[in-house]
Amino acid sequence: MKKLLFLTFSSILILSACNNNNDEEIDVSNNVERKSVDNEAEKSESKSTSTDEKNTSSNKNKDVEGSKEKETEPLIKKEELTKEQIIAMTLFDQTPNDYGHYIVPTGEDFLNHEYTKYDNPSDPYEGDQQKEVHEVSLIKTDMDSWFSDNPPYNLDMYSIQPENNNANAIIGITNDRVILFGTQAIQQWETVLEHGNEYFIDELYENYKDDERVNELVNMIVYYDNYEEYSSNSPNKH
Repeated sequence: MKKLLFLTFSSILILSACNNNNDEEIDVSNNVERKSVDNEAEKSESKSTSTDEKNTSSNKNKDVEGSKEKETEPLIKKEELTKEQIIAMTLFDQTPNDYGHYIVPTGEDFLNHEYTKYDNPSDPYEGDQQKEVHEVSLIKTDMDSWFSDNPPYNLDMYSIQPENNNANAIIGITNDRVILFGTQAIQQWETVLEHGNEYFIDELYENYKDDERVNELVNMIVYYDNYEEYSSNSPNKH
């Protein structure tokens, strides 16, 4: 009987120990699983934070680049440059001759509605008169009217009124340059280049692409088909 009780008690102790070991194993397993889940969550959160930081940095860079583009964008875009703007730039870029005379009023003269009429082209002062001007009059003309030979390229040509002296003021435009000259007779191309002024459109653009006066002067340009139409309709005094 005593032996039976001893065996029964021993069995109970063994079963109890086994249960404790199983509980410990379950706790360890649960702890490992929780640590694994926590580590995965931390990694996911870290990746998300890193992605967000990269996106924020990328957006900031794009904003800076966009801001720089807006800051550097010119008033007049090269691809939208018009013939009238080229003519206006040319008038602003004129250089006087040895007597300080210009072929036509300068861009500033037109904007101020006043220019100097040179009565004596060889004297900077004798007979000079101050006159009003209200528009840049462009009268359509052609190359045959002014050249005794053929220029090396086609020119879109106009007579500009008013002129500053008693010579006809002629402007010719190609796809890359402008010719401005004064003449009283038909001339050879080389003579025109010698006494007139040649301007390259790329250089004019770089010098005046941000000049607000260009578009102001453009608004003063008026086209005429011939001298008769100009004489009948232009507000400028002839």
